[in-house]
Amino acid sequence: MSRLSQGDKVRVGVGIAAIALILMVAASGWSGLFTRWFPVIQIGGFSIGSKPVSLEAPIDRSESFAASEVDDLDIDWKCGSIRLVAGDGDQIRVIERVAAGDYEMDPRNATFTQEGKTLKIDDGLPDSGGTYPHMELVVEVPCDDALMFGNVDIESVSSTIDVERVVSEDLSVASVSSNITLDGIRAQDVSIGGVSGPVEVSGEVYETLDVSTMSGGAYLTLTEGAPSEISVSTVSGAIELDVPDGLGFTLAADTVSGGLSTPFELNTVDEDGSYVIGDGACDIDLGSVSGRIHIA
Repeated sequence: MSRLSQGDKVRVGVGIAAIALILMVAASGWSGLFTRWFPVIQIGGFSIGSKPVSLEAPIDRSESFAASEVDDLDIDWKCGSIRLVAGDGDQIRVIERVAAGDYEMDPRNATFTQEGKTLKIDDGLPDSGGTYPHMELVVEVPCDDALMFGNVDIESVSSTIDVERVVSEDLSVASVSSNITLDGIRAQDVSIGGVSGPVEVSGEVYETLDVSTMSGGAYLTLTEGAPSEISVSTVSGAIELDVPDGLGFTLAADTVSGGLSTPFELNTVDEDGSYVIGDGACDIDLGSVSGRIHIA
């Protein structure tokens, strides 16, 4: 397979950016971006937008769920902060905090519900209609190596996202402009998608790691495990990847203006132009239009 020319790569990068923006607008979860910028539009005597909601007292509530009865976590929290962390107890504890004040969108409708083995956490906000309120969410899970979630799915627009010491078969994070940090995780498969904001991952991934972002850098440190596939793509962000000691991999790295650096000797080249290190078992595909790439 022939490699793309630099001009082709630029066109691909621009195309990716354009497609991402179109999808961002088309997706129902992100259509509120326009009304966040223009929260109230006057057409004659008619207003499009939310009336302010006055929260006289802060929201500070928590609910607990039996960890043994929860296999999956589904979090939809558009703005503020999301922290999924290991706690001290033997239950899953969900905490919501919102400061008192005036808001364009009503922050009082968040729900924590268990449907079968799935714990669903939703901020209760519409997809559009005004500026999203800053809502803090903390989810504490038992610090127990035997507790492994099946699926952990987090969706946001602009919340800061921190996931610490969580064990899961599948861990998925999707956001528009969040700072995303996964620290001390253990997972079979990890998928992260965003438009802007840095992505930081440290921990153990045993099958696949997929990171895609437009203008945010990706800083990934895998401490253990032997994943079969790692794919990281950005348009203008840097890519830094530290792989576990002794991991053999086949590397395909493309950048237009960022450059590639590595302490590995890239002498062995596969038929398609990829570099082979060790047994070449893990397929690593790193691509950035203008960001630098470093693998160690």
